[in-house]
Amino acid sequence: MISNNVEVFVQENDLVHRSCGKLYLDTKTADVTFIFGMDTDHPEYVPAHKMFYGSLIEVGDIPIVDSSAAAFREFLQFFYKCEVRLTSQHIGEVINLCKKYELNEAVDACKIPLQKSLTKHDMCWGYEVAVLLELENLQQFCEQKIRENAQEVLTSDTFLECNRVSVDNILQLVESNCNPLTVVEACMEWAKAENVRNNLDLNPLTLRGQLGNLFDRIPFTEIGMDEFFEYTAKYAGFVSDKEIETITQTILEKKFRSSICATLPLSVLPKLDCDRRIRDDMELYEAQKLFCSFESNTNILLREFDLPQLCSNSVNNDIKTMELICTVNGPYNNLKGELIFFKKVVLTSEAETHIVLPQPVIIEANKLYCISVVGLKYQYIEDIPFLQRKKLKKIVEIDSDVRIKFYAGMELLSHLVFQKMIA
Repeated sequence: MISNNVEVFVQENDLVHRSCGKLYLDTKTADVTFIFGMDTDHPEYVPAHKMFYGSLIEVGDIPIVDSSAAAFREFLQFFYKCEVRLTSQHIGEVINLCKKYELNEAVDACKIPLQKSLTKHDMCWGYEVAVLLELENLQQFCEQKIRENAQEVLTSDTFLECNRVSVDNILQLVESNCNPLTVVEACMEWAKAENVRNNLDLNPLTLRGQLGNLFDRIPFTEIGMDEFFEYTAKYAGFVSDKEIETITQTILEKKFRSSICATLPLSVLPKLDCDRRIRDDMELYEAQKLFCSFESNTNILLREFDLPQLCSNSVNNDIKTMELICTVNGPYNNLKGELIFFKKVVLTSEAETHIVLPQPVIIEANKLYCISVVGLKYQYIEDIPFLQRKKLKKIVEIDSDVRIKFYAGMELLSHLVFQKMIA
């Protein structure tokens, strides 16, 4: 029978009374022996007295396979001591034993000290114990603390030790209360820890494999574009080209939706052509510039532009095509511009490729912007044979009060379409 008025304490250090001789009344009179690690070379034997309730039939030697010997010794305190001291290392197993042997009073006695002993750094562990042992009140307590301390919880060691189901549940709990970058980093660190636990080589493919469906929980679309590309560069192959395109487009669309452009009645505003070509000189030549940098003297909207065609094969006139990525960056600050637009494009030798932005880009007055084409892996490409006009204007007056200035040597684009903003 369980001792009356049992006091339970949970501590991080090992038990003060751990040896059989001190923990039990009299091992010489023991009438049952519990065996741990029976299939090993060094099984452990824990003698005790018949005192259990529940489904266990107690005769002779009894093998125990769902608990460690250390946890079982702590559990036996409930039958011999008025003051029970449990360790945080074993309390989950102890509660499980209490439930197994139907010691409901002991289960209740463990809940409160366990809850009081939990910190935000081991809350994930407490949450897993609560879920595993179906301790509803403790689970609700842990869930609330996880929401309130999302940042600390995701950077704790116990988060890295969670199983996949717990990680999924925890990410749902913190998704609205935590910096998205912290969530991304926590997921990547958990995947690394899972790799180690499964003795796998650490590479982007094994990381992705450990995450599985958890990849969809990673809020890549909520972090900055530069931060996202840092991850794609650091873990090349972790995110597919199609996923990069989709995630990037989502980030940009959110930015567009938050822009004042989304509320402008653009349909009533006339488009303004910015044609850099000099009409009296139509001779063509091969240009290899992959950028076009420009600035405006007033705030204006960029709507469309044409990417140049590729050189056709002069021998047999076969059609050439090339798949690239087109970007719009700006405004530049200390030679670094923010990525505003990102899209796969196909250039062809048949004609120029016309690009219509999904939403207009605000070109702020007297700030530098750049349109460029890069490789599919977001790398620089050299020696692409474009067809372009021999001479292009460096300054284009597209209206009485709108002037676009292009920087020398940036001949990628010959034609752009702008639109005035409503004052």
